[in-house]
Amino acid sequence: EFGLGLAEKGYVVVALDPLGQGERTYWNEPPEELGAKGGPVGQHHYELRRGFLVGRSLSGLRTRDGVRAVDYMLTRDDIIDPERIGVAGNSGGGQMAMLIAACHEAVKVCCAAHPGGSCENMYFRGGREWDRMVMSLIPPRPLIWIVGDQSGESHHQGRFTWLQPLYEVFGATDAHKHEWVEGVHNMERPKREAAYEWLNRWFGINAGREEGEIVALEEQELWCTDTGLAETSIGGIMPWDLDARLMREMTPERPAPPADGAQAQQFLAERRQSVLAKLGIDADAERLVPPAREVGAWEGEGLRARKLVVEAERGITIAALVIEPVGRASGDTIIHVAASGKPQQYDPELLPFRLAQAGRRVVSVDVRGRGEYDAEGGAVGRVVEYDRTQWARRDTVAISCADAGRPIMGARAMDLVTLMDYLDAESGQRGRYELIGEELGGAWVLMASVADERVSSVTTIGTLSCWARLIETKWNALRDYFWVPRALETFDLSDLPALAHDARVSIINPADPMLHPLEASAAAEDFDWARQWCGDRLRIECGVGESEMPDLLKE
Repeated sequence: EFGLGLAEKGYVVVALDPLGQGERTYWNEPPEELGAKGGPVGQHHYELRRGFLVGRSLSGLRTRDGVRAVDYMLTRDDIIDPERIGVAGNSGGGQMAMLIAACHEAVKVCCAAHPGGSCENMYFRGGREWDRMVMSLIPPRPLIWIVGDQSGESHHQGRFTWLQPLYEVFGATDAHKHEWVEGVHNMERPKREAAYEWLNRWFGINAGREEGEIVALEEQELWCTDTGLAETSIGGIMPWDLDARLMREMTPERPAPPADGAQAQQFLAERRQSVLAKLGIDADAERLVPPAREVGAWEGEGLRARKLVVEAERGITIAALVIEPVGRASGDTIIHVAASGKPQQYDPELLPFRLAQAGRRVVSVDVRGRGEYDAEGGAVGRVVEYDRTQWARRDTVAISCADAGRPIMGARAMDLVTLMDYLDAESGQRGRYELIGEELGGAWVLMASVADERVSSVTTIGTLSCWARLIETKWNALRDYFWVPRALETFDLSDLPALAHDARVSIINPADPMLHPLEASAAAEDFDWARQWCGDRLRIECGVGESEMPDLLKE
């Protein structure tokens, strides 16, 4: 209706489908286990997560779409006046209008209704402050914020107020306006009429504010492709193809081990430091013994357990359950971490208790944001849908951590290092530790083994084998594996065993992006480079059943 209304008033309108919407919907017919396809916002998140690993943001991709649309408009001087180009939209489209105006100087006027969106104003390095910096590129060009009085979106007034001083600096205060109109979060007639009036004013067009009768066409009548989907009609480069291309361009060299042992050790040390820098970890920094307190104990079934709260860094604590056999424990202390956190109750089938029953001392830990520290108790939605809990409580926090200099994965790996510091202080001697990580926890223990030489062995169970498979695959069932910015310019998960000092590394049931177990040949391919450097220190076991796990871990 908006495009037709503008055309009625004499404007030429270019209406485009941005990434993930309309005919550029790409995430169709997902695997049955993922359920029905999500809406556009779910698709936006799907691409944003994967793109983070190669340094690409959804807002960047969509801005590029809009910039190229304006570039095309500039070639059509037969019907378009290059001095009178405007952009307008609602919601994510309103945010896109602002982004296009910020990034293309040919745009003279901007109309943004309810501008924003979970992805559209989340940039590669974060949200609010980066959004303000980008929006500051619009003044002194005319900009109107159009907001429905029943939308509940008063925060746009704050964004307007923040930007207003820049218009004052340019002496263009009348070029910046915030207008309340009747309605909710949409682009229905009252919002459209506010946009018409703003565009008419600045383009000198006497077409009036009021909208005439509009008869919209059916969606299928407006298709530009035979099937209504670019992917199935014309194919071409898909978003995951772009990500894969970027990955190949940025992939670091992975040389074979040199014959000279000193050269080999120098290479490993340099690559190790590059990985730790990417994770925001300074392994050589002086660290104080972390404060801790015991908050309870339990004994039964031949085991005793202590509950600890350890301060990982100021204001951030981790929780640990120290489980020991009543008799003397054997071997190095095992530190166990799982994506869902430590056990919440005694269950003899859970891995930490099974290991303790076998005579081992086990410390099962909730790293930051996990287990008892998950504000939503582990609740998740479907990965193909917009999951507000996942985004607001976990993903945005992770992106902010990356912007602050330590990605959440690096911070969680350091939580394990800090726990080792505390256990050393408690025992009065430098210990050796076996790290076991289940699912996503496997990535954290691999990273901790790169950071700390006290790790004697590291075991992953059901962990994604490598990011490369994720980038090259359309579908995935993953959460929280993503938030290391441009990780693939420095390392992949499958590289980490080679960098784990002298630790033994066991990769048990490595998983693909759908969290399906990999075949042995595929796992061998993923870990081939690490195998060249590790030799017998690296063990890969595929197809291990639940009943076989305790005996395998004893080995």
